[in-house]
Amino acid sequence: MFCKSCGNPTNVNSKFCGKCGVSALADKTIGKRDFDWWKTGGGIVILIIIIASIAFSSWGSGDPILDALHELEPDIQPVGYFDDPELYGSEDISTEEWISHFQYYDTEYSSEGVYNGGTLFINQRNVLRSVVKIICFDSDENISFGSGLNDDEAGYILTNLHVVADAGNVGCMVGFPNPDTGLIVEAYWATPIADDDGENIHDLAYLSVEEPVVDDDFKVYGYVNKITDDSFPYFEQSDFCYYSPINLGDKIFIVGYPYQSGYALTITDGLVSSLYSTSGYIVTSAKIVSGNSGGLAIDENGCYVGVPTAVYGGGEDEFLGEIIDGEFVDEFYDSIEDELDEYISSL
Repeated sequence: MFCKSCGNPTNVNSKFCGKCGVSALADKTIGKRDFDWWKTGGGIVILIIIIASIAFSSWGSGDPILDALHELEPDIQPVGYFDDPELYGSEDISTEEWISHFQYYDTEYSSEGVYNGGTLFINQRNVLRSVVKIICFDSDENISFGSGLNDDEAGYILTNLHVVADAGNVGCMVGFPNPDTGLIVEAYWATPIADDDGENIHDLAYLSVEEPVVDDDFKVYGYVNKITDDSFPYFEQSDFCYYSPINLGDKIFIVGYPYQSGYALTITDGLVSSLYSTSGYIVTSAKIVSGNSGGLAIDENGCYVGVPTAVYGGGEDEFLGEIIDGEFVDEFYDSIEDELDEYISSL
């Protein structure tokens, strides 16, 4: 097949053209997971800042789930409950029966009829629903913060490798926002998936959503049907984007969860300052700060630009951000296919 934008031959499994970086024609759908997880439980010298934030304090309440939820959103409310705690960890019931014990309040934000509701870029509210907040826990119980983009309805989230690289046994938690407020309203546990063979040199990784967060009181913070039905909100752009490669000077927006934003989804804007950083990536004047790592860079037409990754600056100079653009994201997808296949087959 061929790229609609530049005519370059592309692999049928590619999500982006390797030449111009725009999204390829093919839809890449990752296989549905088997549902068995419930049974196993500053100076003149240029400074480059990797923008995942690390909180060097350990969890405070003694309850890691509550502490993790607090880091996602201090006032997050449960969306339901598990009605028979004695059966929660049981292996003696069927999956269907176990799922039936998840009881939900009528609070889910509906995606029905949500089109072009924002004013900054096309399809804004749907786009915002797909940008998640990520927190991961290392073996010393330190917390790292970042952002991610859910690009598959089955719940596979693209982010930076440095956001998830030190995740310990506790793993990572992801939060989906209400696009009207930017506050996290759903929480799930997720597993990092990286390029174990080292074929890809880019700072990218995947997170696979595994299960809703359930606290010690059996209150539920995510929707089990979104996992069983592959119905997570995910980033999807129009056919127009296939004909609209990014250009020098284009206005773009950075969407993510900088730590200074008070836990809420945040949008900043700027220009494509350069198409070729020292790493070969896109440089932007849009503000990228700690916590934005792994989020979304998007243009006014709602077209994908890339993954906000790092900040460049020197002395008192204004900082410029770096974005891993579509060409390199495409390379990452190609390099991680074996790991994804292995992960899916293990479930």
